[in-house]
Amino acid sequence: MFPSVWPGHGDALHHGRLALGVVAAVLLTPARRWLLSGWLWAGVGLSILIFLPNLIWQAQHHFISREFLSYLHARDLRQGRYDGFFAEQLLVNVNVVAAPLGLWFYFFHREGRRYRLLGWMFVVSFMIFAVVRSRAYYTAPLYPVLLAGGSVLLVRWLAGARPVWSRVVYGLQWTVILASGAFVALLALPVASIGSPVWSVTSKVYDQFREEVGWLDLARSVAGVYRSLPADERERTGILTGNYGEAGALNLYGPDLGLPHAMGLTNSFWYRGYDSRLPTTVIVTGFELDNGRTLFESCRVAAKNANPYDVVNEESRYHPDILLCRNLRMPWAEYWASHRRFG
Repeated sequence: MFPSVWPGHGDALHHGRLALGVVAAVLLTPARRWLLSGWLWAGVGLSILIFLPNLIWQAQHHFISREFLSYLHARDLRQGRYDGFFAEQLLVNVNVVAAPLGLWFYFFHREGRRYRLLGWMFVVSFMIFAVVRSRAYYTAPLYPVLLAGGSVLLVRWLAGARPVWSRVVYGLQWTVILASGAFVALLALPVASIGSPVWSVTSKVYDQFREEVGWLDLARSVAGVYRSLPADERERTGILTGNYGEAGALNLYGPDLGLPHAMGLTNSFWYRGYDSRLPTTVIVTGFELDNGRTLFESCRVAAKNANPYDVVNEESRYHPDILLCRNLRMPWAEYWASHRRFG
């Protein structure tokens, strides 16, 4: 088993920023008196003890997560993935009503004073994310705090309103909740038929849906190339993939098709290592033919990767070739040590 070396979308970094927000909130509110509590520091010690195995693993592997997260941050900056940070807060994470209600409750309402630590935690953490130029959805875990405070404030206001207005507001609230829930489910869940008008929208909002199309077809195509080889050559044939989607798909569907375990150079797949058989024949996906010919003594296109729906994704657009290559030009250990990928 491998520790969380490659946190999804920088989760470890997010947790660090959230922790800084909590520390600042404690220092800015009367909650700082708890800094003198032995229970607090006992909890800190216990959390460090729980985290210690991961910390030791990171130290043994040159703190690989730091290198990984630095790469992701530089890539996102280069690709402009931080553009629209503030606008997307209200378009993606929360709305123009809920956010002000929560802030008002924590900082200006009498009952919210005792919970002001949560308000400061939100504000400080949000500012840290903004200053370091985070992607907009990174702040999503902060908003339940605002929604909780805003809900309390809304209930207090409705309690003082006339019954008829309370019923109207509650009716509108449930209507919005049900309608938005259905809308979000339609967009966020893979329920639309591939190629339908709804699919054209969902596949743009959540491009992971597009990337999943054709994985079984990829596995079948690779299996066709594998079965075309003589039996004695199959015994020393491996599979090398260009990204973790391809590696995961081939390792999911491959066993039923008689395929050997696929190798991957990206993220935690790299730490799982290369094929111990040191294959001399390799079926390669996710690489350009020129790249394959640079790495191997011989390399040719053996099959094409496609899907029956003609969905354009990373495999069908950028890596349609399935290569059959022979004789890596360097030892596998040397190749593996020098070709690690982040993504």
